[in-house]
Amino acid sequence: MLMADKFALFNLNLFVYCALCFVILALLLWCFRCGVSRQQSIHLGADAPFPQLLLDGSGVVVQANDQARCLFADVASVEGESLDALISVSNTKPESEQGLLPVLLGQLNPNCTLKCDGSAMTANVVPLYFNGSHCRYICIFKDMKKEVELTEAFEAEKELLEVTLNSIGDGVICTDTQGVITYVNPVTEAVLAMLSEEVVGRHFDDVMSMYHEVTKTPLNEFPERCLKQGHTICLPELTSITNHLGLTFAIQDSFSPIIAKDGTYLGTVMVFQDVTESRLMAKKMNHLAHHDSLTGLPNRLLLHDRLVQTCKRAKRVRHQFALIFVDVNKFKKINDSLGHDYGDLLLKEIASRLTGQIRRCDTVARVGGDEFVILIDSIKNKKYVRKVISKILACVNGQYTLERVTIKACVSAGVAIYPDDGEDSEALIKHADAAMYRAKKIKQTEFQFYNARLDHEAEKRLQQESDLIAAIQNQAFVPFYQPIIDAHTRKIKKLEVLARWQQGDQLLLPKDFFEVACDGELMIEIGQQIRQRALRAMQTWCSTFDNLIITFNFSLVELTDQTLMKQFLAQIAQHQIAYRQVEIEIKEVDIIDLIETAPTILQELEQTGIRIAIDHFGIGHANMLYLQDFVFDAVKIPPAFLASSESLASQNNLIKVVVQIAKTLEIESTAVGVETPIQAKSLNLAGCHLIQGNHLYPPLSETDVTPILSAYMSIERRKAK
Repeated sequence: MLMADKFALFNLNLFVYCALCFVILALLLWCFRCGVSRQQSIHLGADAPFPQLLLDGSGVVVQANDQARCLFADVASVEGESLDALISVSNTKPESEQGLLPVLLGQLNPNCTLKCDGSAMTANVVPLYFNGSHCRYICIFKDMKKEVELTEAFEAEKELLEVTLNSIGDGVICTDTQGVITYVNPVTEAVLAMLSEEVVGRHFDDVMSMYHEVTKTPLNEFPERCLKQGHTICLPELTSITNHLGLTFAIQDSFSPIIAKDGTYLGTVMVFQDVTESRLMAKKMNHLAHHDSLTGLPNRLLLHDRLVQTCKRAKRVRHQFALIFVDVNKFKKINDSLGHDYGDLLLKEIASRLTGQIRRCDTVARVGGDEFVILIDSIKNKKYVRKVISKILACVNGQYTLERVTIKACVSAGVAIYPDDGEDSEALIKHADAAMYRAKKIKQTEFQFYNARLDHEAEKRLQQESDLIAAIQNQAFVPFYQPIIDAHTRKIKKLEVLARWQQGDQLLLPKDFFEVACDGELMIEIGQQIRQRALRAMQTWCSTFDNLIITFNFSLVELTDQTLMKQFLAQIAQHQIAYRQVEIEIKEVDIIDLIETAPTILQELEQTGIRIAIDHFGIGHANMLYLQDFVFDAVKIPPAFLASSESLASQNNLIKVVVQIAKTLEIESTAVGVETPIQAKSLNLAGCHLIQGNHLYPPLSETDVTPILSAYMSIERRKAK
């Protein structure tokens, strides 16, 4: 029973399975026939976005949609027309009876022209397959006007971008995400000395070998760093590159990531500038800011920096160093007599000699007009410093040949030792300067070490200079006049103008302020103030006493100052004083310099009629031949030549020689500093009749001189008190 049931069930399942297969085959046949029918009766939709034509196998239009009919509106009936009659394709000849159809089938978006109105289109032909073969074609037209406009706009934008990148003054390099170069502009080509074709496709580090200018450390993988950080990064300062020709360029630049709209990285762009010239200029400006332009030595600014660093190092390692302040003696005189060009040559030669006498670890700096500072590092003791300074001064002091002019120059030096004389730069420079000034003042030695006593002297000197400046502003300098007497007639022959400083109730003599005034370059202003006041008084005296002569003292600096001398001559004329009543006293040592360096000054004074007297005659060792070449009116015998009670005979003989020379040259001789009757008597016996000194009259104020002049020298010799 069980076996029969199983067999019946098996027969039933087989029947159902065969029935199902028959139904499926019938459905497949029906679907196939329906599909063939639909394919054979294709209808173009009216809602298609583009004009469409249905073509048969020979290229004849079978059907057209509404957009196609509008496109070919000038054609009476599109259906039935061949495709060749409707459009044309440039540079194409039909090769078969199918015309353009095979040509269009082989192209993507081929360009064509409508024969009806000449519009530019693209005609894409798509075959329709039936039973494995195609017997219909659809031709789809697209208006090219918008695409042409977009293409032209894109090309214009591309051209503008290319022109901009080619015209920009900076170098531009683009890379992909792997650091491979994709673009370089002409500036980059010029720097690298390579064409774009040689660079594109190579890794950035292979082309741009960047490194630090000072340390020479390579600077690599910057495109990768930029992409990793995700923002613009800049190269370190002093970045340089060297191209394959060996040419080095200083550059400054930045890397920026190229980011797409969706946030993905496309690569990097590097924009750099060639700053070779500007960096060289910056170096030059920095050098000029820290070095003296004349000598090339470090200036005060750089010296201060090195001194600060040396102080820190000396404190750390506990060693000593010396600071030497050097000043050229009588440099102003050299500068004024020979000119600034020779002064500059002398400074350069001194700088060269100083530099040649020190170690490489030491420093020579020029901190002022004729001032130098030497920093001697790591010294053992004062004995070593003394040896070094002696060696330096032995080299520097001596003769200098400056363009065929040979002069002798020497320097004075002051020394301060760290840490004994100061633990900072300001204190050391101040103390070395004070020691140098002390060396100048003493004159028995070429250099001095600092000691605390010099601080008081320096402060006192600064106060004196400050007081002098205030006195000039307050018109505190007044002229005093010392009569010069003719011993034969006992009449006043001349008045010498002398400077006095009215300081409150005190009347200071030149010995109290002359040295400070000269160092502070204040003597010119003091002299002008004195002469201006004296000329006002002279206007009355000289108009009353026609033979009275007023003498003025002039320094070499004043005589070589053309503006000052013109002003003085103008003041004489302004006060209506005859030039013959004015006498200028010039020291013999200055006369020698004038004759050798500026003889025209003496000649110009001679032409005006102003008298010229040689002061301190016989001390400057002037060549007597000079006195024959130039006209002088008087010589003044210094007090050192005058007789004393112990040397009356020898001094008389010496004065006789001077007086005889003056008589031979037909010039006057005046004895200065006559203090005793013995001196006056010996001078009279020696033939010197013009006498000046306190034995007769001390320097007098304007108020005291006027009544004496009114008496016109009916004066008896005053008794010595």
